[in-house]
Amino acid sequence: MPKAYVNGGWGASAIFMAMSGMLSCIACRMLIDVGLDINIFSYPLIVEKVLGKKSRFVLELAIAITQFGFVISFCVYLLESWKTSVDTIFDTETSIISYAVIVFIIFTAMTWVRDLAKFSFAFIFGVILVLVTVTYVIFYACNEIAENGPGPDVMFINPAGYMNTIGYTIYCYEGIGIVMPIMATCDQPKRFKEILTYAFIVLIVFYISYPEIAYFGWGSSMDQPIITQMLP
Repeated sequence: MPKAYVNGGWGASAIFMAMSGMLSCIACRMLIDVGLDINIFSYPLIVEKVLGKKSRFVLELAIAITQFGFVISFCVYLLESWKTSVDTIFDTETSIISYAVIVFIIFTAMTWVRDLAKFSFAFIFGVILVLVTVTYVIFYACNEIAENGPGPDVMFINPAGYMNTIGYTIYCYEGIGIVMPIMATCDQPKRFKEILTYAFIVLIVFYISYPEIAYFGWGSSMDQPIITQMLP
């Protein structure tokens, strides 16, 4: 995300992020209204009810392609992070292929587990690690700004890369496919729209403030797509 802000500029990226968040929130709220109105808590079934079976097929195909893209991007992030950590700790240069084989085996085994509750501990542990990393990055970037001022070539809009940032900001909020399943598990589905709106507000604020701090900390010197690769 900080790298995306370098591509777009601190002002334009923030505007794109806010606009994408608001549009996504509006779309999700509209979906909730339709689900409550026809009493169906399934995105594909809602589309079939409103637009027909062909539209449902197109939707399910689009969701499948999108989720496939998410898996690929997550695997790339995982491999890069794993390799960087090992190479830095042991002062060596390892092959990324070995990590790819391990990740492929682990992920393949995980797909056989149908009860996601079994991964609850790992999920909580992962969230804690993310929070620790984000907190460290924020403090490190703030320290850099306090000691050296903003990074080099900080600009409001980067004419060379802002179009990439637009696509990325839309990608950040992609998750409309899970709105209905989550609402279906709520004790009070009619209040879910209110909860979802608050969640979007928190996300928009965080998605703007965190990369802004990192961008001002490193500026154009940020040449790595993963922010942890910029840390000493």
